[in-house]
Amino acid sequence: MSDNEKYAQEIKDITKKHHEWMKNSINLIASENITSISVREALATDLSHRYAEGLPCHRLYEGCQYIDDIENLTVDLSKQLYNAEHANVQPISGVVANMGSFFALANHGDRMMALE
Repeated sequence: MSDNEKYAQEIKDITKKHHEWMKNSINLIASENITSISVREALATDLSHRYAEGLPCHRLYEGCQYIDDIENLTVDLSKQLYNAEHANVQPISGVVANMGSFFALANHGDRMMALE
């Protein structure tokens, strides 16, 4: 076994230990929560390696037509779910997504709990 293969196996072993540890944990950090199998399957495809900057059909890069299809579908589903005229399903980052949730759900002066 070459050194590269040994390192690859060691990474696989550590990853397996991490997954076993996660199965027995309750993660209270929303941005680190476990995604569904459907999401993990989608992320295991080439879609997760594509830049899709911009809006559907107006991307900065070519080859995003299927990402556009998925984004359009999720926008439609979000509008239907929230009975909204408009929806944007593109979080810039976990922090921005969290702030959007805070601003949407909290009022000025509300108390928020944080775990340290």
